[in-house]
Amino acid sequence: MNRFNAIIALAALLAPTSLVADDTTNNGSNGKRTSTTVRRSEGSANSKSVRKTPRTEALPQPKRRSQAPSSVSQASHLIQHGGMQQGEVIQEGEVIVDDGHVHGPASSCNGSCGGSCDGGCGGCESSIGMTPCDLGCCNTCLQPNRLCICLPAHGWAHMEYMMGWTSAMNVPPLVLQGAGNNDIFVGAPGTNVLLGQGNTTGRDTMLSDQRAGGRLRFGWWLANYPGWAIDGEYLSLGNATDTFRAQGTVNNPIAIAFDEVNPSLLQNLYNANPNATSESSKIIDRVTFRAQSRLDGGAFHFRKSFCCSSSCLPSLFHCGSVPVQTRLEGFVGYRYMQLEESLQGEYAATIPSNPTTDLTATDNFGTLNQFNGADFGIQWQGRRGYWSSDLTMRMAIGNVHQRVNIQGSSLLTSTTNNTTRTVFNSTSTGILAAPSNIGSYQQDGLAVIPELGATIGYQLTQRIRLTAGYSFIYWSRVVRPGDQIDREINSLNNGLLTAPAAALNPRISPDKPQFAFRETDYWVQGLNLGGEYRW
Repeated sequence: MNRFNAIIALAALLAPTSLVADDTTNNGSNGKRTSTTVRRSEGSANSKSVRKTPRTEALPQPKRRSQAPSSVSQASHLIQHGGMQQGEVIQEGEVIVDDGHVHGPASSCNGSCGGSCDGGCGGCESSIGMTPCDLGCCNTCLQPNRLCICLPAHGWAHMEYMMGWTSAMNVPPLVLQGAGNNDIFVGAPGTNVLLGQGNTTGRDTMLSDQRAGGRLRFGWWLANYPGWAIDGEYLSLGNATDTFRAQGTVNNPIAIAFDEVNPSLLQNLYNANPNATSESSKIIDRVTFRAQSRLDGGAFHFRKSFCCSSSCLPSLFHCGSVPVQTRLEGFVGYRYMQLEESLQGEYAATIPSNPTTDLTATDNFGTLNQFNGADFGIQWQGRRGYWSSDLTMRMAIGNVHQRVNIQGSSLLTSTTNNTTRTVFNSTSTGILAAPSNIGSYQQDGLAVIPELGATIGYQLTQRIRLTAGYSFIYWSRVVRPGDQIDREINSLNNGLLTAPAAALNPRISPDKPQFAFRETDYWVQGLNLGGEYRW
């Protein structure tokens, strides 16, 4: 009889269709009956063997179910030592392990997204306004060499190194080089433009080289407000410097170029040269122009998750399925951008005569652009296995405060018999900076700053992701130092060019150079390499 009972139990375990085994025993003297029903469907991964007490009566013949294996069967059961409670429902496909608890099938979904489960891995379907959207199959899809990526996490920090390029700063013709004893001015035979527009040496702009910077993003999903998060960022392209130097020789002298607005003086200087028009110059021995630029920015947003989807799809790189997830988020907040630049010219010349005359002068043009405005945009995130991609579009609209500072200085000395005498000393006159345009000027205006970004990532661990991407930022209105230079000069008002300016009161008309705001656009693009940590 024991051998017959063992054969019946083995057949019940190996049957391809559902088997029902009913076991009824007396439970001591209290007269209660204990009923245990175990249902098994075809393809179940695991089963729980229930040890039964020896009994003398024969087991009934196993019954074959007619319904499909995927249907749900229920049974009331009580296991004395398994930890299950009376009346607990077992769904077909669930696994009973040694701890006595019921574990969901591989096709179950946690339903956090509000969607249903598909027939394969149990991913959530797309839903709108339901967050968070974790992968329902996150644990069951987790196989060797397979990583599950569930978003959003509570918080994140993303740091990037940026190799950036910015729009170059335009400069007018500033430094000329002549040949022999020919007249030196723009357009003259044998005259080359060394720095500025129209040059023949490739230096028509400044600040066009690659520069290094970085961006830090961080945020936190709000547990008390599902689907909402706060985030911030800081962007910096550190100090960039571009330097131009030139030194003249006897056969190839150099000069500072400008437009002479006094026609009679122009003819006297160039002996009525018909090619002179308004172009003129000041011959010097050496010159240095140094341009500097720095870009900083920051933002703060409220972020909302609009919709998401989760599933499992075939891997692109190996045989098998991988977790897949997409999310669409929107954000709105505040953005700040600041662009600070300067262009400084230093000139020096020595006239070897008796007495010897030494000239030094500086021109300094500085600009500051500060943007404050509303920032809004959308971000799409996609995950497939270890790989991910992010696309961002945003637009900031607000006020830009512009400031231009112009300064100049000069010193003219003469030396006779080792005795030096100051001929002219001014803290308000250079060559391109004169009392007529020196000062600080400010204005405000409306500007827009759109940005596009694309990032690909590789999930190194469940919390760390490596990223590489591209970003482009456009700024509609800025003032830059090179555009603020006025090359029109009345040499009679400049002590370095013709006469001591301190003695000219009132100044001779037209009083040039003059200042006027000249605006342009500005862009930044860069390749980003970084890493993200989520917790």
